[in-house]
Amino acid sequence: MSSSTLKPRLLLDENVRAEIFQFLKTQKFNVKYAAKNSSDNTIAAISAKEKRIIITNDADFCAKRADQVFAVIWLRISQRDLAGLVSSLSNFFDSASIKQCRGKLAVLYVNRWEFFRLPREE
Repeated sequence: MSSSTLKPRLLLDENVRAEIFQFLKTQKFNVKYAAKNSSDNTIAAISAKEKRIIITNDADFCAKRADQVFAVIWLRISQRDLAGLVSSLSNFFDSASIKQCRGKLAVLYVNRWEFFRLPREE
């Protein structure tokens, strides 16, 4: 991510490794950890209100609507693969812009990802 590009604000679900939080902090991201035992709805509300991208291993966030969350990154990388998580997140944030992420689900695999639009309010 170039220095002139605004870095996204991030919200890590409690199921994401603490080392990922530390890595993102060292990369100067504005990142928060969701409070332990926060409900999915609480996390979604924080994401929407604070315009934060949720990073999670929880498939439940894939069903949230675009009016309920700012954006979601669903990790499809083993939590045991710290190097794969770090390199994949680095590559993602070097390539993806906040505008690309807003209202979308990014499914993150080892060094590749797919974007999907989150459903709109019915």
